[in-house]
Amino acid sequence: FVEYEQRKIGFQEILREGMAPQRQVWISYLRRQFMKQRIPEALTVWKEIVSRGYADNALVNELVEFLMQRKQPEPAVEAWAGYKAGKTKGYPGEEKVFNGDFELEPAPSRFDWRIDRVAGVAVDFDRATKHAGERSLRLRFDGTQDLTDAGVHQSVWLKPGRYVFRAWVRAREVSTDEGVSFNLTSEAGPGPNFTTDPQRGSTDWKLVERAFAVQ
Repeated sequence: FVEYEQRKIGFQEILREGMAPQRQVWISYLRRQFMKQRIPEALTVWKEIVSRGYADNALVNELVEFLMQRKQPEPAVEAWAGYKAGKTKGYPGEEKVFNGDFELEPAPSRFDWRIDRVAGVAVDFDRATKHAGERSLRLRFDGTQDLTDAGVHQSVWLKPGRYVFRAWVRAREVSTDEGVSFNLTSEAGPGPNFTTDPQRGSTDWKLVERAFAVQ
């Protein structure tokens, strides 16, 4: 690639005639675009990688982080959604949360669920108790910690407009005063910052929703 550039061979010509049909060659060329800080070129190489079946979760996460570090959230979401096309119904159109029903195993991306280990709560997937589909996310609190964060997070990119957050929840013997709730915050600048009504005690499946605006 260095020799191509020294000989003034253009980017499109390299793609047409200078790339060997091996996965590692294309991955190396993508990472060269990262190194050179070339955003449009990186996205073009990425589309070729996807079309050739060379993409995987680790590689799309590299691209997403490259774009997010350069404050390019929209192409980052588009790249992620293109790679995961058809995996979550309505995403990223009407549905802005990827894998919102927890049917898929979380991938290592800020645009999927990140589940961190937090003392005092065990997080797993429950196939016996679910609102729809094959399973639900289950949080089990052991009562040893006064928690403000259960360790389940996802980043969502939203254009300015009005939205409604919705989730189906069920509780069993939640005895804390604060209860369990969802917290939506803006990562950068003014934006939504609210907590849904807490769930306490024992309840059957119920819909939690909140309308909000993004400026």
